[in-house]
Amino acid sequence: MLSNQPILQDNLPETDISLTSTHSNPSLGPTNTLLILNLPNDPNLTNSLNFYRMLQQFGIILSVRIIVCVNGTTEQNPIPDLVCIVEFNDIESSMRCKAKINYQELIPGLSCIVSFAKIIYIKDPTASNTSNNTQNGNANNNNIQQFQSSSKNYNFKC
Repeated sequence: MLSNQPILQDNLPETDISLTSTHSNPSLGPTNTLLILNLPNDPNLTNSLNFYRMLQQFGIILSVRIIVCVNGTTEQNPIPDLVCIVEFNDIESSMRCKAKINYQELIPGLSCIVSFAKIIYIKDPTASNTSNNTQNGNANNNNIQQFQSSSKNYNFKC
């Protein structure tokens, strides 16, 4: 019997996902996926299970992923940012969620920022290093590069 459990994933490296969002691509319309920024860097608060529990009131959730963004870290600020990607079953659920939580304080003094997003590619964490997976990975990387070259300013960067 198949389970309808959502994918819950924490600590996904930013290099393992490629996406675009209305933050960087204003022409992207509403989607079933949300990008949530400006989150506390505390794994006890910012984890996929907590976000699943908090957001399931808006509709069926397919996946919740917490991405670790090290792109902006410096010696003065060595702590990476965390962002959340939530995939709902339908656009209406993501629209309700965005309308309710955008610019809301998840913890005092820290308002989250929510945008619609589209996942272009996610690295399969179960893939082994066989030649077939490498070839498939190269095909996916080529697709990402083609997407990036055709819309350079629209790819999400942490």
